[in-house]
Amino acid sequence: MFDAKADNDLRFGCLGYDTVTREILNGIDIDPDLIISFTESVEGEYRRRVTYEYDKAIWVETINSQRATEAIEDRNTDVLLVMGWPELFKPELIDALEIECMGRHLSLKRRGHSPAAWVLTHALSETGVSLFWIDENVDSGELIDQRVVQIDPSEHAADLHHNCTQATIALLNQATLLRFRDADFSSEPKEGEATYSHPRRPDMGIIDLTDCAWGIQNFVRRQSHPYPGAFT
Repeated sequence: MFDAKADNDLRFGCLGYDTVTREILNGIDIDPDLIISFTESVEGEYRRRVTYEYDKAIWVETINSQRATEAIEDRNTDVLLVMGWPELFKPELIDALEIECMGRHLSLKRRGHSPAAWVLTHALSETGVSLFWIDENVDSGELIDQRVVQIDPSEHAADLHHNCTQATIALLNQATLLRFRDADFSSEPKEGEATYSHPRRPDMGIIDLTDCAWGIQNFVRRQSHPYPGAFT
């Protein structure tokens, strides 16, 4: 699937729309040839718009637009780094890349929505970051690299998101990008039956005052920023 390319020939693009994507981009050892983000009108829905101070940035209504595909083709983009994006990709977009789109998910196993919130709800002691090749489905592409992230019982959702961001930067700099520079784009299918996290609904923030103190604490941790919060 992948043609070997010398390090100096690799052309990276980056897709993102929030401060996490910018933090990862600023922390990794690449100089992207293309950055794609949402237009200001679309960003109003997500309230996460940040400014990417790059001459090579473009703004789109959707990643599955002709403008996005043409930009990828015009820049001869090899690998598109997708560190957070709310849309699934159409095959035409993936086919426009010389190599592939690499996605990030904040879970070692489960696919789907709000993984950081759910691991806190279940009081897990660890989670992790998974990097994978994106296909048309939800978090289902072949696995490239993973890194475990430990969870302290006192951590809230924002703490866990921060730790996962730092783990992503370290994983890219210390492993994944080094492999790419050696023309190693290998991956492997995800093992086991696919399981999915449920999307968050507004009513999921209601505190059950009949729960034990530990259960309420975990509930509040999971609902904290960047999520809307818990309430009675």
